[in-house]
Amino acid sequence: MAYPSRKKNIFISYRVHDTAGETGRLVDSLKQYFYEDQIFMDIEKLQPGVDFTKVIANSLESCDVLLAVIGPNWLGPANAAGKTRIMLDDDWVRLELTTALKRNIVVIPVLVDGGSLPQEADLPPDLAPLVKRQSHEISNKRWKYDTDSLAVLLHKLGIPIKNDRGKKEEGRKGMSVLKIVGIAAGIFFILIILIIAANTDNQQTLNNDVNSATSLSKPENVTEPVQQPVETVYPIAGTWVQTANQFFLIITQDGQDLEVTSYSPQGQSTGQGTGRIKGNQVQFKLSITNFGFIAVQATLVNTNQMDGNMSITQNGSTLSEVMTLVKNQ
Repeated sequence: MAYPSRKKNIFISYRVHDTAGETGRLVDSLKQYFYEDQIFMDIEKLQPGVDFTKVIANSLESCDVLLAVIGPNWLGPANAAGKTRIMLDDDWVRLELTTALKRNIVVIPVLVDGGSLPQEADLPPDLAPLVKRQSHEISNKRWKYDTDSLAVLLHKLGIPIKNDRGKKEEGRKGMSVLKIVGIAAGIFFILIILIIAANTDNQQTLNNDVNSATSLSKPENVTEPVQQPVETVYPIAGTWVQTANQFFLIITQDGQDLEVTSYSPQGQSTGQGTGRIKGNQVQFKLSITNFGFIAVQATLVNTNQMDGNMSITQNGSTLSEVMTLVKNQ
């Protein structure tokens, strides 16, 4: 399988004295979904002595989404003239954002640590469009949920998540190790056969003695306990898309227990619920914000598809429709 030479990339803009810690944590969270070379974090990538304006311009050339991380002190300190840092022509953050806006790069304000979108009056004219962008808030109390939602939104915007390329490369390395282990196991197996063959007579005598003792001591008419088969718990955690494209789901799994969050096609969270998986049967119920409830009963056709019925309850009325969910690879 051929992979594109250029992956779509994410540029992260932030003010060091405002959100350095939160931005580093955000990058670590995003690396669970995207390759490291898909994420450009300006301070981390810059080398001493380089012209930062050229590096930023070149990096934005290959980026498709800019995340503007905004905390409580994002505007920056005021100088003697009363101008905040964002109002100055040589401000890095201003340069990053104005360049992205001019190039029609998707800009998402990411609000952290209690930060909020600034007022248009607090921004230079070339940054005025920023206040019209839909922001995404990340709270420390629900960090994983909020960063997972952001990763889903980025994927919906065309940023590819980690595919099976890395898994295949790891698999090749694993095969080399397995070959070595296999050879060693083969030698060990031959030695065991030789030892067993040398002691066959003694072992047979011992087995006969054990069988005789067992037949004498075992009570009659005693039923052996039946071993109950262990039920397979299929892993279904991940992102599932409804083929009708009405919504998509993020499912997290703890054994048979499921937690489910629904999203609109635009990436907005719409509801939450819980469920269970038993064998290949999946059930869950969602409470949809300002709407009602959705109950799903589906059969896992394979690890990437489930078919079933969706019951929608609103204002006391319920309707049912056939539904197919496909796992987003």
